[in-house]
Amino acid sequence: MSRAKVVWFSESGKPLKVFSLRKWVITLFFGVSLLLLILSLVLVFLNRIYLHRMEAAESENVELNRRIAEQKEQIRSLKQSVASQNKSLAEFKSKLRESEKELQEIREMEIKLRRFLDLEHKQSLSEKHSHQGGFQTDGDMDSVEIPMDNATSKVQNSEVVSYSLRLKQSLREVINSLEEKRERLHRTPSILPVKGEDVWLSCDFGRRTNPMTGRKEFHSGVDVAGGYKTPIISPAKGRVTRIAKNRILGKTVRIRHRKDMRTTYGHLHSIAVKAGEHVERGQVVGYMGNTGRSTGTHVHYEVVKNGKAMDPMNYILDRKGETLSLR
Repeated sequence: MSRAKVVWFSESGKPLKVFSLRKWVITLFFGVSLLLLILSLVLVFLNRIYLHRMEAAESENVELNRRIAEQKEQIRSLKQSVASQNKSLAEFKSKLRESEKELQEIREMEIKLRRFLDLEHKQSLSEKHSHQGGFQTDGDMDSVEIPMDNATSKVQNSEVVSYSLRLKQSLREVINSLEEKRERLHRTPSILPVKGEDVWLSCDFGRRTNPMTGRKEFHSGVDVAGGYKTPIISPAKGRVTRIAKNRILGKTVRIRHRKDMRTTYGHLHSIAVKAGEHVERGQVVGYMGNTGRSTGTHVHYEVVKNGKAMDPMNYILDRKGETLSLR
């Protein structure tokens, strides 16, 4: 078998050492050395990969911790927001309960007003939606219950708004009716159409003996006597529809107050209004006189409703407690 010689140089001045080795030993030595070198390179490469991954993991860990911190901050902020909203919700529910009580009181007043004004009762404003847990009223509509339950608060909050709108519409009808009645009262004769205190009733309404002819006849009004040129006033709001002069009533003014009601004033000395003029209650329309067929200074006051002569004393409310007797 072939052998290889290895010369070992030691310190200077000393003899060389020569080793004789077989070739396969030398080959094995270099093979093992190469293998160890390769293994070292692999370990260095793997170590670099490991360190890179460790750096990436550490970076990811830092980013994750930052996100966790942000999320914790968001959670804290959300908790504060929820707490604030819960507080606002509690305040809103408290105000809502107060509003419900006020709506109940308003509804009860609205029902009383409708009864007072003789308005037709509509179906309960809440019966149509009672299946949703809304407002309840009894059969006579004398009271209104507006319950509030947390489980159905969302539906009932909507019902409160809807109920308020319907109640507003109903109250608008009541207000319109009140305005109509107020206007009707303004246009209903209610005061003595003679200005002054020194006046008296000289002839009553109904059957009487005519002072001019001595015959029995129906007197369609009342005669109120007083001083010459005593102001004659309109007993209600209206429009002058006729100014005339004839041999019976002399100078005459007629006022239309409503479609179904008018008043007439006769035997006037002079007239202070014109035909078509609108007059208010208490406005002077003429002055007491003695024109036409008359036995003395007075005014013939006549009230006609639906074409029928009415007793004017029923439309004189300001003298009920005073003396306005027949003389």
